[in-house]
Amino acid sequence: MCHQAKRVFKSHNVATYRPFARQLHDYIKKAAPKAEILVHQPGPTAWTDPRFYQAVQGAREPSTQKAMYEGLTRAYRRLPENWAFRLIPVGDALYQADANAKWG
Repeated sequence: MCHQAKRVFKSHNVATYRPFARQLHDYIKKAAPKAEILVHQPGPTAWTDPRFYQAVQGAREPSTQKAMYEGLTRAYRRLPENWAFRLIPVGDALYQADANAKWG
């Protein structure tokens, strides 16, 4: 019986998904060379997420919603190195709305 290692993808850590994103990008470009690729930037987990107030944090895990937002924003902005796609900044909008005292 073959057991594969469990893969964990984390939006704030580009190293966990860059190779797979590249494979998907290349597949799309091969199948539809003229297609415009749009990438949806995810939003950070809500500030109420238990990971942000538990005493023990996992290795390389963000400790606040702001840290998660900054990490995923950095990761998604670095993703297109030499790739042709546009980023849909949904994560920016979600974070701004959630961090705003009136809307969050």
